[in-house]
Amino acid sequence: MLEVGAVAGTRADFAAQPTRNDPRALNGALRQPGHAPVDEVERAVTDAGTVTARVERAVDLFNTVASGRGFDPQAIARETDALLGLLERLDREGSHRDALRLARALSALLALLLRWVALAQSLHVALRSAQALADAGGEAWAHHELGTFWLAAEDAHAAGDHLTRALRIREQIGDVDGIRVTRHNLDLLAPPPPPPPPPRSRWPVVVAIIVALLLLAGGGIAAWLLTRDSGNSASSSTSTTQSTTSTTTTTTGSTTTASFTLTVFATGPGRVSSNPGNIVCPSICTADYVSGSPVTLTAAPENATVDWGGACQGTAGDQCAVTLDDDTSVSVNFVPSSSSSSSSSSSIG
Repeated sequence: MLEVGAVAGTRADFAAQPTRNDPRALNGALRQPGHAPVDEVERAVTDAGTVTARVERAVDLFNTVASGRGFDPQAIARETDALLGLLERLDREGSHRDALRLARALSALLALLLRWVALAQSLHVALRSAQALADAGGEAWAHHELGTFWLAAEDAHAAGDHLTRALRIREQIGDVDGIRVTRHNLDLLAPPPPPPPPPRSRWPVVVAIIVALLLLAGGGIAAWLLTRDSGNSASSSTSTTQSTTSTTTTTTGSTTTASFTLTVFATGPGRVSSNPGNIVCPSICTADYVSGSPVTLTAAPENATVDWGGACQGTAGDQCAVTLDDDTSVSVNFVPSSSSSSSSSSSIG
C-alpha cells in the first residue's frame, strides 16, 4: 500500500488485506521507462501558460482525483498527456529546474492514475535534472520515490539501493522529515525477526529429579547392606565412602548464543561474496552469523566501479569488513563505465 502526495516522499506500508494489484506491470515500467506520444499536445501546453501554472494545475488534478469527486476521466487523461508533453520538452531542452518542479508535481497524479510507464519516465527525468543542478534534496527525493516504487514492484535489491542512497543524502543535508519516511520504507526490506523458541517442557526436569532421587536411594540401600554384612567399623566406613562416591551426579546447562543476519543489496554489473559465509549476491544475499563475528565482503565488478552503502558507507576499494553486533544491511552499487552509462541514460526520458 502506497501513500502518495507527501512532500517528503511516498510512504509504503503492508496492506491489511491482500490487494488485486499486479506488481509485474509496475516492475516492467520501472525497468523500461517509455516515452508518451505527446508531441501535438506539447505545443498547446506551451502556448497555454507558464511552467508555474502547469505545476499548479498538476497539483489541482491530483487533488481532484484523490478526492473521488465527479470528474471526466477522458479530460483528466488529456490534461495529463499535455503535462507529460511539457515535461518531455523541458527535459529535452535542458530546462532542469522547471523539469524537476513539474516531475515532482506529476508523480503523485501518475501514481493515482496507475500510469506506471509515465511515472517511471517522470522520476528518471527528476533524477537527471536534480543531478544536473547539484540539487541534493531533489536527488534524494527522486531516489526515495524510485526505491519506494521498486519496493511496490517487489524488487528488494533495486529498492534497497535507491532508498539507501536517498537516506545517505538526506542525512547529509539534515532533512528530518525525509529521513523519517525513507527509514520507514527501508525497514520494510529488513527480514522479519525469527519466531520465538517453543516453550520448554518441564518433563525433562521432573525426570532428572526422579533419577537423582533413585540414585541416592540406591546408594543408601547399598551402604546399609554393606554395613550389615561387615563385622568391623573400618570396612563399614570404607564401603560407605565408596558407595557415596559412586552416586555423585553433575548437571550441565545449555548456553544460548545470539546470532544476527547480514543482508546485501547488489545492483549493476558485478557480484558480492562473503568470507566466511555463503553470500554470493545477487544469487544468495543473506546469511546468519554468531554475534561478534567479523565478516569480509568482496565486490567483483564487471567493467564498473564500486559504490558501497549501508554499513559499508564511505568504504573505498573492493573489500569491506563488518562485525555482526546487530542485524546489518550493506548495499553495493556497481556503476558502469562512462561509455555504458551514457548509452543507458539516453534511452530514458
